[in-house]
Amino acid sequence: MPVRYDEKTDTIHIILGPEIGKLLEYRAGPFSVFIDESDSLVRITIRNAQRFIARVLAAGFKAEGLPDGSQFKREPVWEDVESSMISAFKYDEATGTLDVAFKRSGVYRYYDVPEHVVEGLRKATSKGGYMRSMIIDMYPWEKLG
Repeated sequence: MPVRYDEKTDTIHIILGPEIGKLLEYRAGPFSVFIDESDSLVRITIRNAQRFIARVLAAGFKAEGLPDGSQFKREPVWEDVESSMISAFKYDEATGTLDVAFKRSGVYRYYDVPEHVVEGLRKATSKGGYMRSMIIDMYPWEKLG
């Protein structure tokens, strides 16, 4: 199964079969599937590929044919969470900054947060409780938006 990454469009194309005749495209977010006239799946396209690859690598998956991500600048990736208090967070290991999107008050950046604290946030059953006990008022912060 050939996999092609297009740097100009930041898109991954996964070729599953020959493209013969007219193709129908079905889209869902950054993903598209292309089906030919015989209802055969011939291609999968992933837009915003750097973000997709970063999430795949962060989750620990390895996939043959995908770029390994080493050519990409390692940008922190927002992680969506199930919580009544926060909607998402992202952590920059290089700088130790944790950005948290609160549902009611906006985005805050916390500084000098150790990786093990962020890992605790990932695993916490109550994200809000963890935020209150382990992060809020424990690390310097600023409101971003």
